[in-house]
Amino acid sequence: MTEDEIISDFPELTKDDIHACLSFAADRKKKLSAPVKLVFDQNPSFKLSPILDFIFPGSKYAKDFGLTGNDDDTICPLALERSFVIVPKDSNFLHQSLLR
Repeated sequence: MTEDEIISDFPELTKDDIHACLSFAADRKKKLSAPVKLVFDQNPSFKLSPILDFIFPGSKYAKDFGLTGNDDDTICPLALERSFVIVPKDSNFLHQSLLR
């Protein structure tokens, strides 16, 4: 359907209205379809990232950010800032995250 056809069916709309709607829809789709990126703390095997990269492209290890040996309190803010999901091996991670 062309802009002229839309305006013919809905005369109260302008071409600017149509462009604004399309821009909003494109932006919304981009935000909703952003891939999930994982950040692995020091404990998970270094073999995981290449295997999971197909499903979670852009995933990294904490060491990739120079955080080798750092605790979860250091990794969490970085993950949040860069839109990563943390994949820990720590048995107490859930408990720690609920306390934050």
